[in-house]
Amino acid sequence: MPYARDDYRLRGWIGPTNSMFGSKWDKGHFIGHSIGGHIDRCELNVFVQRRDLNRGWSQEGRRFRQMERHCSEYPGTFCFHRPIYAESGDRPEFLEFGLVMPDRTLWIEMFDNR
Repeated sequence: MPYARDDYRLRGWIGPTNSMFGSKWDKGHFIGHSIGGHIDRCELNVFVQRRDLNRGWSQEGRRFRQMERHCSEYPGTFCFHRPIYAESGDRPEFLEFGLVMPDRTLWIEMFDNR
C-alpha cells in the first residue's frame, strides 16, 4: 500500500534543518520513501546527509539517485544502505548503498557523507 509522504514529521525532527545542521545538510532517509522506506510516525530511517548527495546535485549524488530510481522502477529489488561511522557522533561519514540487479549481479557504491 503506498503511503503519503509525511514531510511535516521530517521538518519537526530535531528542528529546522538549516538552523540545526547548516545549509550543506539534509535530513535524508536510509531507505527512500519511494522505495519503501516509510516508517509510520517514527524517524528511525532518518539521518543527516549531505544535501548535494541526497538531492542528486553532485556527480556522486547523481549516482546515488540513479540507484534509488532503479529500486523504484523495479519494485521488490533487494537493497541495503549501511552507514559507516568513523568518528563519534550521529552523522555517518560514509554510506554504502547496494542492490541486486535483475541479472542477479550486485551494484554496490560507497558515498562520502563528510
